[in-house]
Amino acid sequence: MLGCDLVTADISATMTKTVRESGIPFVLCDLRYLPFRTGQFDFVICGAVLQHLKRSEMNSAVSELSRVSQRSLILMPNPIGPASLFGLIPLVVNLTFLKNRESLSEGISCPRGYLVSFYLPWTFGRFLKTHFQNISVKPAMKSIAPHEYLTDRIL
Repeated sequence: MLGCDLVTADISATMTKTVRESGIPFVLCDLRYLPFRTGQFDFVICGAVLQHLKRSEMNSAVSELSRVSQRSLILMPNPIGPASLFGLIPLVVNLTFLKNRESLSEGISCPRGYLVSFYLPWTFGRFLKTHFQNISVKPAMKSIAPHEYLTDRIL
């Protein structure tokens, strides 16, 4: 991008090998405790990350995004959108992998070994309003988010 500085951050050095090899500055850190100054960034993009946090960790993560950035773009899968077969995939995952009903409050372990918390767009939008002054929920367009995992919703 012309006229801007770019910094990437992730909790996993393994998952970011391509980014690090490209020479883009990389910071290994936890989203819940970002090592950046308040307001340090004009814009932060958080893409398909928050659904992998336990529900009890969401508040601190979104609070950190709000703290370090002037504006944020949060890409979040829509569990009832077309890419999730209108709720069929989350339903099957819930029924298949939910061994203990109490764990639903923290998320669901999935076949790939990571946690997934399903958030309905309107409830997640209300949650974001507790951290950001203005939010808008917009459907993703294929030209913006072609990967089906991002489904059809940008928050």
